[in-house]
Amino acid sequence: EHNDPDYKSLIDFQSWRVALMNYTPELLPEKINRMQKHTETDEVFVLLAGKCILFLGEGDECVTAIHAVDMEPLTL
Repeated sequence: EHNDPDYKSLIDFQSWRVALMNYTPELLPEKINRMQKHTETDEVFVLLAGKCILFLGEGDECVTAIHAVDMEPLTL
């Protein structure tokens, strides 16, 4: 269980991690000014409760398009 705002790593094992991330005002769409690119990992995002928009960047060297996906709770 993680009730504090922001990110908390729960399990780190070799090359994989399980973490929880809760809402913080810094995550509002109008406050996003950069994106992270994780090319060396497979990632799964699961919304446990509430509402979330997942922003996905498209492009190899630089982001050429951004897609907003409304996540559904407990859906991969």
